[in-house]
Amino acid sequence: MKQDRDGRIQDLRAFAALKVALPATKIGAMVALFPEIRRLQRQGHKTRAIWESLRKDGIDVSYDLFRVYLGRIRRRLERDDARLVVGTALDQVPGNGRDHALAEPTRSVPDGPQADPFAAIRQGRGKKAKERFDYDPLTPLKEDLLR
Repeated sequence: MKQDRDGRIQDLRAFAALKVALPATKIGAMVALFPEIRRLQRQGHKTRAIWESLRKDGIDVSYDLFRVYLGRIRRRLERDDARLVVGTALDQVPGNGRDHALAEPTRSVPDGPQADPFAAIRQGRGKKAKERFDYDPLTPLKEDLLR
């Protein structure tokens, strides 16, 4: 390997060619094309039309699998973005030792219904408790209260 004056490695033609070529796997090709797919969707193109054009260009994947791949890639990118937010919050912790025990992670999503994954279960149990009759022997009888 040759290095130039700045210490950068030169003559990596095969490595540079990998940046231009699509990956060998279908999901890899989808990851590489995802920014362009999202741009086309934002412009108003239908997902099916995008899939048909990719199929004509040689990416042989069923429409259902295409949609699954898009969902997986989107969720992976959202998860990675959330990790970046947490990573930048850790960089701002005093001491800058990236001490995970001291760092309080920040969320890019505001606290809401997704903040507590069991909120719906708790709410459902609360409704069930109100709907059914629970006898309390210590509660005075209605007849005794009217006397």
